[in-house]
Amino acid sequence: MPEFPKIEYASRETLIAHQSKHLATLIGGLLGRNPFYTKKLASANVDVKQLNFPNDLSSLPFTTKSELVADQ
Repeated sequence: MPEFPKIEYASRETLIAHQSKHLATLIGGLLGRNPFYTKKLASANVDVKQLNFPNDLSSLPFTTKSELVADQ
């Protein structure tokens, strides 16, 4: 029987905290490194340092395929 990481058995609150931390790290890593998302987040007035996940998830802008194609 395979072993699963402890997070697989975590409480809902622990799982949300874990996912939120990783999402904040991912988004923070985009800023300054990825011009497309840096501009997109700035245009949406998203202050990554002030985000409170998962509550502020809806404040993140959607990205469409056509936007990505146009950026290439």
